[in-house]
Amino acid sequence: MLHKKGFSNRSFTIVLFLLLVLPSLVLTAESEETVSAKDLPPAVKETLNNLRPGLEPEKVEREEDDGFLYFEAEFKWNDTENEIKTDDKGRVVELEEAVLPSHLSPAIQKQIEANYPSHELEEAEQVSLNYYEVEITVNGEETVVRILENGRVLGSESEDEGGENEDEQVVPWESLPAEIKRSIEDHRSGEQPVKIERSLDDGYTYFEAEYSKKNGVTHEVKVDEMGQIVEIEDEIPVDKFPMEARDSLAKSFPNSSIKEVTRKQAVYFTVELEKGDQELELSFLSNGSPIDGNEED
Repeated sequence: MLHKKGFSNRSFTIVLFLLLVLPSLVLTAESEETVSAKDLPPAVKETLNNLRPGLEPEKVEREEDDGFLYFEAEFKWNDTENEIKTDDKGRVVELEEAVLPSHLSPAIQKQIEANYPSHELEEAEQVSLNYYEVEITVNGEETVVRILENGRVLGSESEDEGGENEDEQVVPWESLPAEIKRSIEDHRSGEQPVKIERSLDDGYTYFEAEYSKKNGVTHEVKVDEMGQIVEIEDEIPVDKFPMEARDSLAKSFPNSSIKEVTRKQAVYFTVELEKGDQELELSFLSNGSPIDGNEED
């Protein structure tokens, strides 16, 4: 859990900042070219077919970034433009789904109106980013590393860089607001969690539901006060950590030992604003909490 490691919402936004702006797989690529769907590696084809059965992508781009290869496929799905980004072995890195600007949460719209009143909102997307968070010990110092399954290190920080939650308490299921219950029930098809904690970080309220361990995996989902999923995590046994990522971690952090591995999916929103010839790309959690590392062109 984030709070178990002493992380707060501030450090959650730092994590997303690292994912968005460090030699970024989202924003930059060393080389990029359009390719035919029929020329995709079999593993990538299989993944796309499983996620979008019977659909051919409208466009596929091949990206090489920092020595790693990715494929980004664009689809029209349920009348919505969306993109699936995988590595060359078909492992999903990122999902993006276009949303109408008017369908953004009132909290995000309020943030934009308050801070960018003269900018026009052009586009909005919901983004789900998959990665691993690995707690390691290097020469006696505890460090948290964020890494993709293919071994690409996204960022790291000393564990003591995270702050403590302002407030945190266990809450009973029956006392939860209806929208929180509904979101949690929908997430696990009615399965009730064994524990729910409410935390207050920087004035924002979150609920984290923990489920019974299955097949050696502890599953948790974190939602905001509106019931919107912010983060999904599975704490997995160290021996289930992908070997490719494990080898990369050993090279990047020699003499390190792995203490804990968590598979993560971060969910947030990006918006594009325009003011004359100025363009801004901003990122927010659904509750309006801004994520650092916003881009300005």
